[in-house]
Amino acid sequence: MVKEKLTIVLLPGLNGTEGLFKSFIECKLDSLNTFIISFPKEKFLSYYDLTNYVLEKISHLNGEFILVGIFFRSFGFICC
Repeated sequence: MVKEKLTIVLLPGLNGTEGLFKSFIECKLDSLNTFIISFPKEKFLSYYDLTNYVLEKISHLNGEFILVGIFFRSFGFICC
């Protein structure tokens, strides 16, 4: 049986800090998948709406994943 790769889900800050993940993605292990979720910039979303947005984006992921987000210039993570 082939084990699914662990997926690192990267959540940039609300101000579009996707570029901060570039170095991480370039040096990540081959045994990991990465998935970046960019938040919409064209409209305001409440935290409730942002949560639903992320849940919709990750609903197709198979196997285990870790959410890594940038919050106020620091990193946080949630194991799922």
